[in-house]
Order: sequence, then structure tokens, then C-alpha cells
Amino acid sequence: MGAVLAVILTILKWVGIALLIILGVALVLLLLVLFVPVRYRVDATLPETDLEGAFPPEDTKAHVRFSWLLHLINGGLLYPERPELFVRVAVFTVFPLRKKGGDKIPEEERPEAGGAPEAAQAHEEPKRFNNFKKSMNQQIKIRKNSRRTA
Repeated sequence: MGAVLAVILTILKWVGIALLIILGVALVLLLLVLFVPVRYRVDATLPETDLEGAFPPEDTKAHVRFSWLLHLINGGLLYPERPELFVRVAVFTVFPLRKKGGDKIPEEERPEAGGAPEAAQAHEEPKRFNNFKKSMNQQIKIRKNSRRTA
């Protein structure tokens, strides 16, 4: 009788340890979600227009980035070069889902096939953030110089 009781108590001990480990992991995940901030950055350039004039979207540029948990989850978008949202978890792209073999441009959208050149440009790789930042700095300098001369 004593040996059976010892086996049952040993099994209960291991089940209790496993439950405590699961509870501890759940508590750590809950604390991570509650206390680790989502970091974001938005850089945008809008053309100077009067309030009553039309807003020209072709002159608008934006670069949006976000990350969470030391860039474990990150993503963003680059407008107008790549106007779709992308999300990565670690090194794996989660959204948008890509077919194996990379992005393929459909036959009818290729410029040499008589398709729209805008469709081909939408599939190009985005420019690096540094190029975008340089162009924004140039626009700021131009605006400052035009204000000084006016």
C-alpha cells in the first residue's frame, strides 16, 4: 500500500511541476504583451497646397515602420514605391504571403507584353530608407531656401 501511494504522489509531483512551468510561461508572455512597447516611425512628405486646392497624391511620399520585442515582429510600408503592408516574424515574412520562387509579374502586366508599366513598378523592390531620407532632407532645404528668398 505504501509503494502505491509513493508512485501516486510522485506522479502528482511531476504533474504539478509541469503545470507550474506552463503557468510561468503564460505569465511571462502576458507580462511581455503588457509591458513591451510597440515602436513605430512615420516619415512623410506632403506637397504644399492651399486648403481649397486639390491634394495631389502622386507627390506624397511616406515610410512607415513598426517593431515589437527587439524587432522580433516588425513591418511597415513604403508609399508610393511599395504601397502594401509587410509583416515579418523573426526572419520569416508573414504578410503578404509570397509564392515560392519570388514575386512573379503576370504575363499581361509586363511592359514588353503591352501591359501597364505601373504594374511592373509596383513589383519592384523598395528603395532603401536612406535614399528616402536624403530626398526628404533635400526637400526641406529647398523649402527653407524658398522661404528665405520670399
